Amino acid sequence: MRSEAPVPTSAQDVLERLCTLHISTWTYGFDHESVRHLGPMAQDFADTFGLGSNNKQIAGVDANGVCMASIQALQRRLLALEAEVARLNDQLAENRKSVTTKDNQSDRRGTTTRTPDRPTL
Repeated sequence: MRSEAPVPTSAQDVLERLCTLHISTWTYGFDHESVRHLGPMAQDFADTFGLGSNNKQIAGVDANGVCMASIQALQRRLLALEAEVARLNDQLAENRKSVTTKDNQSDRRGTTTRTPDRPTL
């Protein structure tokens, strides 16, 4: 008897498992050789997700569920990254404003930037 994979507990867990799943192309024996399919093998899908009634076929509802959960996990990651980029852009703008303010204050005091002396040859 084969041991079954635990069923994923979160969208993030589904995404992580999906990223480990080998995807390949194949032709069914009953199809013409020019007809190709793309996806995981049913046995690999069952082992990875612990879903479905058998390991000979992937139920559409399970494949759709894996895709939808993965999209949700990716959306959460995207929103977190967008928030981080916005925070970093705000910080950069503040830093630039601070440097500009300091430069303007320095110019008003009449200080000049000193260029290094050139060595004599």
